[in-house]
This record gives sequence, structure tokens and C-alpha cells, in this order.
Amino acid sequence: MTTRELLETSLEELKGLVLKKIQTGLESHDKNLVDEVVVKKTIYLIHDQPEGEKCLIIEDFLRRNGYDVVTTSFEGNPDELRATHAENLKCD
Repeated sequence: MTTRELLETSLEELKGLVLKKIQTGLESHDKNLVDEVVVKKTIYLIHDQPEGEKCLIIEDFLRRNGYDVVTTSFEGNPDELRATHAENLKCD
């Protein structure tokens, strides 16, 4: 079952939530290390354009911990951006 969460929070709160989720996931993963196939999870990191530089730290951290990361796109016309955003919301 796939769960999705929509968070509207500050960057600092997001960092805390991401760290907590990863730690919980790692603990759960360690307990279930039988002969499972690990499915790589995708995180859609949504941010405003001015926050892009700050989000690189979070994006790098997530990638180093085995997650695929999709970030907000700012290039293209409004219809393309809406379509891309809608498609990105279909992640894990």
C-alpha cells in the first residue's frame, strides 16, 4: 500500500520530519532483512524557487540514503508545469 503525505511546513521542520522518517524506516528495514527485494522510494521535494539552494542539502541527504528525489520544476509554460507537478504527485 502506498501512502502519501502533503506537508506545508518550514524547511527546518521538514528536515526534522525527514530525519525521523528515515530513522524509523531504517529501524524497520533492519528488522525485516530476510530475503526481501528493496523497492526504492521516491520523494517529491516541493519548494519555492528561492529555497532551491537550501533544499539541495535535503535532496543530497535523501539520495545518499537510497531515495529517488524529484524536485519542483520552474522551467516551462504554466500548462507544462501543472502537468509535471500532477505527475510528480504520483510518487511514493
